[in-house]
Amino acid sequence: MKKSFRKVGVAVLAATMIMSMASAVPTFAEGTDVNVTITEANGVTTGTCKMYLVAEVDDLGNWKWNVSGITDKFDEVATYSADQTKTLANKLARAVSESNPVATAGVGEEMTVRGAVANGYYLIVTSTTDAGVVVEPVLKNLKAGETLSQGIKGSEIPFDKKITAVDGDTSRVSASGDTATAANISGGQEVVSYQIMAQVPTYDSNVTGDMIKDFVITDTPSAGLNIDTNTIKVYVSADDKLDSDPELSATVATVGRGFSVTVDGDTIKPATGTASIEGSYVFVTFDGTLNASAKLGKAGNPNDAELEYGNDYSTGKGDGHKDDRVTVFVVKAVLNKLAGDTNAPLKDAEFALYRGRSASGKKIGDFKTGEDGKINFVGLAEGDYYLVETKAPAGYKAVGDIGVHINATKVSAEYNGEFSANNTFRFTGGELVADITDPVVGGLPGTGGMGTMLFTVGGAAVVLMAGVLFVFYMKKKKTEE
Repeated sequence: MKKSFRKVGVAVLAATMIMSMASAVPTFAEGTDVNVTITEANGVTTGTCKMYLVAEVDDLGNWKWNVSGITDKFDEVATYSADQTKTLANKLARAVSESNPVATAGVGEEMTVRGAVANGYYLIVTSTTDAGVVVEPVLKNLKAGETLSQGIKGSEIPFDKKITAVDGDTSRVSASGDTATAANISGGQEVVSYQIMAQVPTYDSNVTGDMIKDFVITDTPSAGLNIDTNTIKVYVSADDKLDSDPELSATVATVGRGFSVTVDGDTIKPATGTASIEGSYVFVTFDGTLNASAKLGKAGNPNDAELEYGNDYSTGKGDGHKDDRVTVFVVKAVLNKLAGDTNAPLKDAEFALYRGRSASGKKIGDFKTGEDGKINFVGLAEGDYYLVETKAPAGYKAVGDIGVHINATKVSAEYNGEFSANNTFRFTGGELVADITDPVVGGLPGTGGMGTMLFTVGGAAVVLMAGVLFVFYMKKKKTEE
């Protein structure tokens, strides 16, 4: 009898243990999903979102990490501050970089984990090339059946290219520095000064310099611009203003007709000695000139800059990308020289063009009309010009000096490649055009040739004779009376 009771007791105890274990194991709702949508934020509209199950409850009801190298205790994780959670998320992102995600979707799309665990920690990693953002991973504790809408976490990287001056003068640069006007294409006499500014990302404290993707700025001029590579300077600054900041050690290389500036990861975050330049600003300054291939009018002469860098906060890697463009505009002025007697094109008329309001200004050059009677002043900026006809063709008289003020049109403080002038020239077909007529020597301006002059002189003589005869007639009549 005692043995029977003993067997029954063991059976009851076993059943009790099984029931208690069963109560400790979470209930799995098969077919119950976790749905997460990463919404647009910080200007990020495209990209890929990957979700990883990094921790879950085991069969005994205990939490466990699904990735190696993580020692954080779960009872403490539940009470982590935002900064502590951010640090853990970055650590996990580095640990899962070679793992397979449980769900993948694009930004703005829904990621679904089919048959999700009852309770788990999920890490969401977003990669993007939008808006120059350093994207941070997101760590969330989600239960089966839960739906989450999560905005992208990240900080935008400033990147700006601008024109700072033309020949040291800022008066021909737009308010933002995105556009300018310049002159003297053929001679390359005027220097256009450029500046590029970009901020170096800040990465997680555990990211070392050898992990960080190179920070590369590339400048690409259009065919009408020549870059003077000898003028390229690279600086590092604590803020977004270039003052008397020190030069930065960077690799400058020629790329096509442009150049690249590379700051490597070890420079961004040195292992020892020199302090990190994370969060600092890199400035690149250089000069260029317009050449004979420069486009006139609204087409303009753009200069593009792009930045490539690691935009993954937790690893220093990623495909961060930003770009910017500035444009220099110039105009062609066409002088049509016409003969005063025939209105036909007049060759061999010689002119000197000065920048300024008189012939004491900076001389742009000497010019002479060809068989077509034209002179093309290629590459003029806005401002004052003074045109002097230094020698007229044989048989013709030079016209008086012509002062011209060229205006470059601005829309919302930006130049748009349209021009106007206040004297003689008119803007048509993308050019400033003027018709200038030389009068015949000894003739009335613009009245024709020698035959016309003879008729004019003869007519004047007839009128004079008629006057004399009239006076003689009146005297005779008076005498007779």
